[in-house]
Amino acid sequence: MAGDNTQFKANPVQAAILGARERRARRRLELVWRFETPLIQISVNVPGPDKLSGPWGNVLAEGVKAVERKLHENNLSTLHLEVGRSMAGHDAFMVVDSDSLALKRLCVAIESEHPLGRLLDIDVFDNRGAPISRRDLGARKRPCFICGEPAVLCRRSAAHDLSEVLAYMLNVAKPYFGADPTDPGPSSPDPGSSAATTDSGPPSTDPGPPATRPIDKAAPEVPSAALVGGSAAPTNLPRFLLSQPFGFINADNFSLAHDLAALAIQALIYEVSSFPAPGLVSPVSNGAHSDMNYFTFIDSASVLFKHFVYMAAIGYSDRSEEEIFSLIREAGKKAEQAMYRKTNGVNTHKGAIFVLGVCLAATAKVLHRKGAFKEIHLAIGSMARGLVAADLNLTALVKKTRPTHGELIYYHYNLPGVRAEAEAGFPIVFNLALPFYEAASDLPINDRLVHTLLEIMRHCQDTNVVYRQTPKALSKIQATATEAMALGGIRTSAGRSAINAMHDELVANNISPGGSADLLGATVFLSQAKLEYFPFQ
Repeated sequence: MAGDNTQFKANPVQAAILGARERRARRRLELVWRFETPLIQISVNVPGPDKLSGPWGNVLAEGVKAVERKLHENNLSTLHLEVGRSMAGHDAFMVVDSDSLALKRLCVAIESEHPLGRLLDIDVFDNRGAPISRRDLGARKRPCFICGEPAVLCRRSAAHDLSEVLAYMLNVAKPYFGADPTDPGPSSPDPGSSAATTDSGPPSTDPGPPATRPIDKAAPEVPSAALVGGSAAPTNLPRFLLSQPFGFINADNFSLAHDLAALAIQALIYEVSSFPAPGLVSPVSNGAHSDMNYFTFIDSASVLFKHFVYMAAIGYSDRSEEEIFSLIREAGKKAEQAMYRKTNGVNTHKGAIFVLGVCLAATAKVLHRKGAFKEIHLAIGSMARGLVAADLNLTALVKKTRPTHGELIYYHYNLPGVRAEAEAGFPIVFNLALPFYEAASDLPINDRLVHTLLEIMRHCQDTNVVYRQTPKALSKIQATATEAMALGGIRTSAGRSAINAMHDELVANNISPGGSADLLGATVFLSQAKLEYFPFQ
């Protein structure tokens, strides 16, 4: 077997093929994230710039049939099947809820035993999108079908002439189909044309109309977006609907959404890694918590990345602030469910999901309209406009059988908490914590975080504290934080001693200022986003 080492003379064609491969990889990632199960990708090994003329669509169809037979023999079924063709060639995606290593064994068997197996690449990816290799099974590398050497070496060195490879492939296909294998089959699509989809029977090699609807066997049906064909080069890239109601991830926001989400996860890890953090979980203390520790927070943060990507992608769009907020609240519910599954029911990041989710979406929205950093504050306020009145209606609260902690605090003490802070555009963060954090850049990162946390605690109407104690306890904590900062905070030995004493007192009284911790996370995120995307503002 030889690979695609032909040097293309026509740069537009090469660009079109590379673009199609990128879209194929992006679609694969989208499906893995959507179903959170392993995926099989089937493609045909056609070297050279023309990957569509010939029997290769029929070869792919036989490959899909072979995989489906293997799955059926092992009592496995396909959750989602999607077949397509582009300048990168014919390919198919099959989502299967099974062990990825077991799937890889089945696929290796097909590649080795099926008459057309040597013409096919049948790759398996786990539920995180990581490829499963033959090495993971202890199997030897796949041999080249021309010389028997490892195929990867032949690909890298372009060891075999294009015509030699194509002649071999046609000679393999001809006896299988019993017809002239040089028949070009369906006409070639424009670069970036759509995938055809089906839920049963042999896959179609006809790309069909520009927009198709994949049919899922075990998931809510979600319409796929149109993959619009371009001209010589793939200038129109696809938009992928992840799952309702998360909105679209497309070529414009894909990279940005991931980068912003990474900053949000960084902020979560920074926050929980700093100490002494009065009453809070840190690497050296569980704080005022008996049901969680530092590693519980790391576990929780690890599953939030995908959901933060969704929220950033929702923000990076033409949608109104009101629509964005509605969508990210739904996305936030999914994030909370993932958090609880990971932590076995422990609430580690519920508040942070809300605070960082709003900051993510607002930052993405401002970047989309090429605005200034200061506009993020205004975008947050616009997104959350009317939130207190909508969520904290006393008449409605009286009738609720399971009110949230925030709703209970509002009902008993008339404290609107983080909802009011969001509706005002997080003034504690933008007007106080962020300038303070930036001014403390001379400190080591741990001390900088603790110093800023204490400054936030001086001013935050932390309903986490009120829920565990009373408004009077919150006032006392604010006063204690003010005293510690008056002694120099983390910068002096007296201030550090006061912070340590404060930590011991909060732990003894079962008080955890989680609301302040969430605002610290937002501060870190916005500081990093400012450095990355608004460096001169």
